[in-house]
Amino acid sequence: AEISSAMPDACRYFDDINHRILDDPRVRIIIEDGRNYLALTDQKYDVITSDPLEPVVAGAANLFTREHFQIAKQRLAPGGIMSQWIPLYELEPRQFLSIVKTFAGVFPRVSVWFTGTDVLMLGSAQPIPIDVERLFERMQSPRVHQDLQDIGLDDPYRLLGCFLFEIT
Repeated sequence: AEISSAMPDACRYFDDINHRILDDPRVRIIIEDGRNYLALTDQKYDVITSDPLEPVVAGAANLFTREHFQIAKQRLAPGGIMSQWIPLYELEPRQFLSIVKTFAGVFPRVSVWFTGTDVLMLGSAQPIPIDVERLFERMQSPRVHQDLQDIGLDDPYRLLGCFLFEIT
């Protein structure tokens, strides 16, 4: 779900980087506010990603609330995972901790990763194991390796070094 109808056209400018994602038959873009879409659909998803604007931007704070996280959790299929991006450069430590605490209050299992500038939280009802052997295997895929190389995380140890902590 994407709130801006201009985004699919803008996405085309990045076809060489995003692997022409809009041409993937599994991808369907819904032009609608993502929070409202989740609240109104009965569809279940294996993965829900939330990559909103910074929480200090008007309206974006609604995507960092207990209610939003609860709605997303209800829309996850069994074994599903929610991914929540948190930009650190606009937050004070207490605001960051508030988001983490709110997220962990909804998801029984939380894995927190630091990218160098931002934090990524993964939430699930089930444990989120780090399968090192599978990670090494997947990172051998040329496409995965190239994508991770583009962001400086093509070394499995460097990627694992992004792991901060787990909340259970």
